[in-house]
Amino acid sequence: MEVHQSHSRSLKTDPLASNRDAAKLSPGEIALGLWGGDLAGLRHLDLSTPFLSRLTSLQGCGTEVWDEILFAFRVKGGCLSCSTPQGDMLRYFNSQSPACIAGKFILSVSSFLATPERRLGEQTDDALKERAVAVDLLQEVESDLAAAMQADGMEVTAASVQGLFFDIFGVTPTQIRYVLQHTWLGYDYPAIFDYNLNVPTDFHLGQSRPSKVSEADRDLGDRLIWDLGMSGGMDSLYYLVHGFKVLSVEANPMLALDVRTALQRYGDQVHIIAAAIISDISESDKNSGAAPALVSEPQKQEVDFHIHKERPDFSALDDDRVPRHMLAGTVRVRAVSCSELVAEFGRQGCWR
Repeated sequence: MEVHQSHSRSLKTDPLASNRDAAKLSPGEIALGLWGGDLAGLRHLDLSTPFLSRLTSLQGCGTEVWDEILFAFRVKGGCLSCSTPQGDMLRYFNSQSPACIAGKFILSVSSFLATPERRLGEQTDDALKERAVAVDLLQEVESDLAAAMQADGMEVTAASVQGLFFDIFGVTPTQIRYVLQHTWLGYDYPAIFDYNLNVPTDFHLGQSRPSKVSEADRDLGDRLIWDLGMSGGMDSLYYLVHGFKVLSVEANPMLALDVRTALQRYGDQVHIIAAAIISDISESDKNSGAAPALVSEPQKQEVDFHIHKERPDFSALDDDRVPRHMLAGTVRVRAVSCSELVAEFGRQGCWR
């Protein structure tokens, strides 16, 4: 991971480079569960780096277990609880020290994600408490980064703070807010990013920002988002709550039906097509070996789509991507190309 150029000079050296070569694993070896493993005792962050040593949020984070937590969180893109063995998770929670603010933030996010819902879309009181703690600690870490950057003479903007946060944690603050708020299609959460100002809605540098996008600023309806491979619809919902129009395409007919029902409150702001995306190159040209020609006229085509019985998002057009023992069935679905979608709906999404 390279340090962003906007602040690389102030960091002097790459804080993530310490023992990087020593930390390489042979193929097939497990990189996580570092306690007692091949990577035990190594450090992915050099907290003695002048800039990092000034961060209050990283004080007390120099122990082996905290460094392991920071490393695992970073390489898993912010989801520490994803595929982490239960024994490691218990060890992480039992080893926490109040001094490490960044670590407490990570564990709060992880606890929220790992807590089962009371029922679909309904969080438990414990989960909601963890989410509130995580949001507060996230803001504390962001403020700490901004203050340190300012003291170091660095330009402090929403983009630079998010970039430095990503260099340390492997995920941006906006992505964290996404997973903390984004839990169910039936829940319209406050906007977490202001696309008119191009900053997170709660980012501030001595000036207040609105907690959500005001109606006066909601001029995004003419901006069209193409969600190709909609899956469970969570990305579509994200852009809908931020005021965009959304064209969503999903090959799995059951997912398309479920999401269409869940998002019907948005009316004409969203249009969902149950279809698979295929190449613009005609199938006849592929089979004949002739020089490829773009499909100029829309053709009604259908293709086989293979349904994964446990993970609908793992369903695929290629049968070898769905193991036989996980195959729920194969259905024929409509096939469309991107050029057909553009021709039919255009840039502004003319489906009204």
